[in-house]
Amino acid sequence: ERRARGPVAMLGDGINDAPALALADVGVAMGGSGTALACEAASIVLLDENLLRLPQTVRHARRTRAVVRANICISVGAKIIAGSLALFGLLPLAMAAGMDLGATLLVLAVGCVTLRDDIWRDE
Repeated sequence: ERRARGPVAMLGDGINDAPALALADVGVAMGGSGTALACEAASIVLLDENLLRLPQTVRHARRTRAVVRANICISVGAKIIAGSLALFGLLPLAMAAGMDLGATLLVLAVGCVTLRDDIWRDE
C-alpha cells in the first residue's frame, strides 16, 4: 500500500532512520552528520549537508545510466558483428580482435563523457 502511488524515497541522518532507509525504494542518508548505521542502510549517501545537491545527483545518475546502456550496446554490438564475421570467415580473427579493441576504446571514450559534466560545479 505504501507504493500505490509510486516509488518511495526516504531521507534521514540518524540511527532511528535506518529501518525506514532500508525499506524505502531509495534511501538517502546525510553522510556528513549521519550515523554509520544510516549510511549503511541507505542507497545513496550525500557527503554534503546541502540538500540542493540532491537533484544534481539524480541528474548525474540518470545520465550515467544512459551512458552505461549505450556502452553495453556498443560493446555487445561490436562483439556480435566481429564474431559473426569471423565465424563465417569474412573477417580474419586478428581483425576481429582489433575491432573488439576499437570498440573497447570507444566505450572508454563515451564513458569519459560523464567526467566533464558541469552539474558537479558549484553555482
